[in-house]
Amino acid sequence: MFKLKRELSFKVKRGSLFNLRPHLYLYVGSAFNSGGLKSRLLRHLKKDKKLHWHLDFITSSSSFYPISVYLFAEKRIECELARELLKDFDFVPLFGSSDCNCPSHLFLIDNLLKLDSICKNFGATISQIERTERGWTLKRL
Repeated sequence: MFKLKRELSFKVKRGSLFNLRPHLYLYVGSAFNSGGLKSRLLRHLKKDKKLHWHLDFITSSSSFYPISVYLFAEKRIECELARELLKDFDFVPLFGSSDCNCPSHLFLIDNLLKLDSICKNFGATISQIERTERGWTLKRL
């Protein structure tokens, strides 16, 4: 989960244009390749990186402020969770879902209790993202 502090507009590699307003967002993704979850999270927290995934265009922005991570260890539930979130949250059409049939994997969050309930029903643990002198770290809640 992250906050955008300012409006952000960008075009991804395939040409889709996204205009995001300042808000609280949740991105639903997976990390079963490329070194696993910790490696993927730390990559997303870097500002200077090759822009590969849709999320990279957000996380490389100075407007991006990470807050927390809902972890679903060793579970392939990305699309199932996204379909459940679609019932209760607005979303950014076609964001992060180019490799599946989901309408989106990026959601605008306006009810943290509802989000926590949905994620916990899927077996999530929650880690807060904190900035340290040596970079970013995850603090389990």
